[in-house]
Amino acid sequence: MPFLKKIADRVARTEYGRKALEEEIDLGYFKQAPPPKVIIGLVLLGLSYLIGWPAVGLCGILAVYYHEPLILIIGGPVTYGLSWAVFGISMLLLGMHSYKGVDLISRYMIRVFIKKHADKSGVD
Repeated sequence: MPFLKKIADRVARTEYGRKALEEEIDLGYFKQAPPPKVIIGLVLLGLSYLIGWPAVGLCGILAVYYHEPLILIIGGPVTYGLSWAVFGISMLLLGMHSYKGVDLISRYMIRVFIKKHADKSGVD
């Protein structure tokens, strides 16, 4: 596909693409178990999505069931705000550990993409 070759050639000329090709990428980083704070961060991240809109929807259902609109008027924003607070705490716990993983994976994928699709004379 010519458009993939064109994209790969262009990416190979960028600083990030050149770095991905030059450096040896060690994916052994992913073989080690993540620290407990990363596991807790991932659990809180998932929990924040469960607290978010599903909890607001539950507040709406409860408000209708009990004929009490204040459950939704007050409970909806409170639960939604709580979900954002939990999300923020999860991001703090994940921190640089997750950034390093994303950086390794993206450099590896860029490297594979360039090697597969770029003009062979300009890559190696």
